Amino acid sequence: MTQLPNRVVLWDRLAHDLDLARRRGTPLAVLYLDLDGFKSVNDRLGHEAGDQLLRHVARLLRTTLRASDTVCRMGGDEFVIVADDVQPPRLTRFVDKIARALGCPCMVGGEILIPEVSIGASSFPEDGDQPEVLVRRADENMYKVKRSRKDPSGPA
Repeated sequence: MTQLPNRVVLWDRLAHDLDLARRRGTPLAVLYLDLDGFKSVNDRLGHEAGDQLLRHVARLLRTTLRASDTVCRMGGDEFVIVADDVQPPRLTRFVDKIARALGCPCMVGGEILIPEVSIGASSFPEDGDQPEVLVRRADENMYKVKRSRKDPSGPA
């Protein structure tokens, strides 16, 4: 539906990109994205509107990312991005760039929505050297972001 690769392709590309990063001695970033409030879009506007929103997000991700980056839909409203050679000091800017791009208003189901996204990141070699570890850490960091939004006074 989104024309993005699925989780099967993700694992293959992540393993390949990780091998290249090891060989070249370069960093590799893994980002885990979740659309906030997606269930309410489906509940209020219907599943076709939810599908429109997912296609909109997929288009924005493809146009925002470099051709060498991989973006896959994990399922539901979750996406994973694999980006090579994103130096750790630039990772925050990279995440912010994606969040800003996705935060543009769009027409979905006859309403103007401003998508909100929670993004967690991990980086090779700092956070791990196995595909599953990097995705799990990015997912954990995404949930920290999500929790901090629900309770801004609590720890991130």
